[in-house]
Amino acid sequence: KAIALDPGFAMAHRTIAWAYMYIFDLKKSEEHMQKAFDLTLVQRDRISEREYFLIQADYFGMTRNTWDKSIESYQRLLEVYPDDLLGRLNLGDKFFALEDWDKAIECFQSLTKYKDNIWSFRRLEWIYSVLGDYDKQWEMIEEWKKNTPDDPEINDAEAGYYRNLRDFD
Repeated sequence: KAIALDPGFAMAHRTIAWAYMYIFDLKKSEEHMQKAFDLTLVQRDRISEREYFLIQADYFGMTRNTWDKSIESYQRLLEVYPDDLLGRLNLGDKFFALEDWDKAIECFQSLTKYKDNIWSFRRLEWIYSVLGDYDKQWEMIEEWKKNTPDDPEINDAEAGYYRNLRDFD
């Protein structure tokens, strides 16, 4: 409805692009992300700095061969808005996918101050599992449980921890 009222609403196109991505309609996702990106170029005066960097980062993050530009856009966003949860989480996800563990840990660790942000705890738990640092993995699970005890994902994380230890009892 937002783009029906204002076809030039770049963030609405970005949001719709993500919605289509989540239901695996990549063609429509790409169309809306392209539209959002194009709007950042022709309507720069209507788009905030935060919106500009988020759209740029998301657009360049769509294909692996432009992830360097995506990372740069997220970093520029965080220079201006250092506490931007979405920017830091998405930047951490890029480093996670690239297996740049130190940078991913730095991003996600800084987000654990948001106690209900389960994604950071989950990603840190995964990283420590991959690195074989099971003590740190368990610390993340415990912190996560303390903050969001009803999150069903915790059970999966605990099972992974015990699997790593080969403790099947």
